Amino acid sequence: MAFPSARGASARSWTWLVVGSVGLLAALAGSALPQLVPGGMPQTTASPKQEQAATGDLKYSEPAWPETPSAASMLSRLAIGTGIVLVLCVGTLWAGKRWLVGPVPPKQPAEASQLRLLEALALGNRCSVQLIQAGSRQVLVGLDSTGMKAVVPLNDTFEHALDGVGSNPPPADSEWLASEAHGL
Repeated sequence: MAFPSARGASARSWTWLVVGSVGLLAALAGSALPQLVPGGMPQTTASPKQEQAATGDLKYSEPAWPETPSAASMLSRLAIGTGIVLVLCVGTLWAGKRWLVGPVPPKQPAEASQLRLLEALALGNRCSVQLIQAGSRQVLVGLDSTGMKAVVPLNDTFEHALDGVGSNPPPADSEWLASEAHGL
């Protein structure tokens, strides 16, 4: 099992620390900003009963009911607060997209690339064999569901190997058996 390098783990934890901090800041701003937006609450004046209490009369008097806030002011505070929080969230995602996606390599034209996939053969059970052209060489790669299992560089291209076979025919079975018998 391959463990991530210390540098990779440190960069990953740093990324989540930054994203988490900005998210926490957005959540705190979402709860604090609606309180800071001015509402349309009218200021109440002291009722006559409250004035009596202020003059020294110690009789109990019921407090006056506050005026109900207008629906327009409550909805405007809600809309403004929600809008600010959404803008902060979008800004957080835009600023953090570099860390969330990772750096994007520059695209090269297909002609300039030195690495090409020539052929791929699916073998079943999420296994495959792929033939890759790397510069002037060909490489055979074996893959399964857990990753790359084998990399075999090929010496010659298939056409070059076929050209050599036609000029040098294989020995007949009797010749091959005779050569094997002499080797023992």
